[in-house]
Amino acid sequence: GGSGGLKGRGSRQPRAQQPHIYATHKHTKDTRPAPGMPGASSRSAPTVFGAEFLLGGDQLIAADSAGRLHVWGIPELLGAEYWESVKEGHKPSPTYSHRLHDCSIYSIALLGDGKVLLTGGDDCIKAWDVPSLLQGASPKPLSSVVNPQQTIGRGALMPIPETNGLAVSKDGATFYSAAGDGRAYAWDVATMKCTGVFEGHTGYLHAVA
Repeated sequence: GGSGGLKGRGSRQPRAQQPHIYATHKHTKDTRPAPGMPGASSRSAPTVFGAEFLLGGDQLIAADSAGRLHVWGIPELLGAEYWESVKEGHKPSPTYSHRLHDCSIYSIALLGDGKVLLTGGDDCIKAWDVPSLLQGASPKPLSSVVNPQQTIGRGALMPIPETNGLAVSKDGATFYSAAGDGRAYAWDVATMKCTGVFEGHTGYLHAVA
């Protein structure tokens, strides 16, 4: 079920220090403890599972295995002046970073108008107001939904399946989640209710389009 309408803004919080991030194959889950968690190496860096250019191409966003979303401003990085002023091997720091989930974020997708971002992880799918991600204040989700739990013997429930992939229909009215239980789910954007289930795979679903 959803948490209600698409509203909300966050309050200001200090920015956390960000590790360097790198991209990896989307189908490979990162099982390392997130930085700052027990067992994590002081040199370990989160894995990037999803990246998108925002409409207009002026910002690049990337979601990682530490539950964070990072934002880079592109125009500055395309200028020769920037690279002439930094040392060789420099890695640009994000303009903004936000902790959006308490677990890995495996997938992201923009709704049709580019004003709402969906993020999917081990816990749930969340909807975010994109302008709130382009500022220092900590954002609050507009809404959230959980992939349905499947019933097994004697009424017991399987664990909540993680969201490995997200896609949006051309008309922007529906989005789809690829889940760890081998199913794909259809969701109505206006109500954030599940409207369909697609079955047929026997293993994890890693992507949907």
